[in-house]
Amino acid sequence: MVSDTAWLSVDDVVQRLGVRKETVYRWISGRGLPAHKVGKLWLFRAEEVDAWVRGKKPSQGGRPSASELPIMLAMGREPDEPVVGREIPTFVRRPIDEPIEERLLAPAVGSVSCPLATADGMMMVSLEVIATKGNGSIVPIGAAAGSLSASLSAAARCIRAHHESMGLDPKWLRQIDLGVIVQDAQPGPDDGAAAAALVAGAASVLASAPLRPGLAVVGRVDERGVLAMVPGAAERARAALAAGYQELLAPAPDAAEARAAATGLRVTAVSSCPQLVRQALSATRMKYSMVEKLAGAAQLDLGS
Repeated sequence: MVSDTAWLSVDDVVQRLGVRKETVYRWISGRGLPAHKVGKLWLFRAEEVDAWVRGKKPSQGGRPSASELPIMLAMGREPDEPVVGREIPTFVRRPIDEPIEERLLAPAVGSVSCPLATADGMMMVSLEVIATKGNGSIVPIGAAAGSLSASLSAAARCIRAHHESMGLDPKWLRQIDLGVIVQDAQPGPDDGAAAAALVAGAASVLASAPLRPGLAVVGRVDERGVLAMVPGAAERARAALAAGYQELLAPAPDAAEARAAATGLRVTAVSSCPQLVRQALSATRMKYSMVEKLAGAAQLDLGS
């Protein structure tokens, strides 16, 4: 069951209300359905949608709850400002319905693809990580991202413990929150295989550097920052190859199985999260730029 304080996607609202997507968009523009825009993506609060259906006006005052804070971005947004009816700026501008070929050729900052089990079988799932003003939280946005709780928890522990060895500014822990959005598919039961991809996406955002084109990432991550084996490595490699990806970063113990299963796909063995970040990002020279960008926009004191 979805919590009243959860963030919902358009698909979640469609399922919740039993209507078509076109109806949801029409209600946003013409009937005041409470919605929050992140780039080109619409997000909803369950409690606001339910109140709107019952004909009650959601509260527009008061301080936001802890669940609202992670997606209040630094640019033009203060915690005491109303939530309803405000467009939320974001550093991720990739349209959700953009062809997958475009993401392969020119991935956006914070965008990463991972072969995951879904109701339709093993397939590539696009994950988007966005940066917000905050204090080191990593949170799901929407029910689909919420289904990756084990991967999110593992990625969060790894990034908090090993960010400096990954070349990331330690100040992010008290100045930035990260939100995770799942595109394209509803992941099945979470086996932790998306953790490495989430680490790479978070590093991409914090470094303001996209992942290399044509790259997919898979792997579990433990508290030491070591990439661990994932079930079905061969099937995951075949899914990446079939979707047109050129390279898969995979845990070292899985690399041989993945290579044998997907001739034509370059499989790069990765042992640790610092190695993962070095292999995944197209550049790391801007490693502090996201902290500085958010701090500048919000006029924060970076300190010494």
